[in-house]
Amino acid sequence: MDREPERKTLARRIAALEQDNQSLWKRIQALTEQNEALQDRGGRRAFDEMEEGIRSLEIQVTKALDNTSGLKPDMSSTAKRLSDISTQLASLNGKLDGKVGYAMLSIYAFGIVAVVMRNEIMAFLESLSVG
Repeated sequence: MDREPERKTLARRIAALEQDNQSLWKRIQALTEQNEALQDRGGRRAFDEMEEGIRSLEIQVTKALDNTSGLKPDMSSTAKRLSDISTQLASLNGKLDGKVGYAMLSIYAFGIVAVVMRNEIMAFLESLSVG
């Protein structure tokens, strides 16, 4: 039996696996170098401060959510109150349209004064025509 073709195939597979193995080792080394680059002198990672900042932002967002959690019911009750106020203002606007203006009020006042003081006015007019 001739096993030479099988040996060549196996040799090619082994060579391909060795190349894959070498490329994986190169990738592992590159990742290790990147990880070491993230370390600073104190042993802290370069992103630790960023993580603290993110943690602080998350706390602030949580507080903001807690502070604003009651706004939705308040806003709906405020909207209802505004609707009631709008209805009342429309009612007042209708009543104000029927009210007498200053010009008409002064004419009415002048008419009332003329009726009350008609005798005095007549006497004054007669004194002008006689004299």
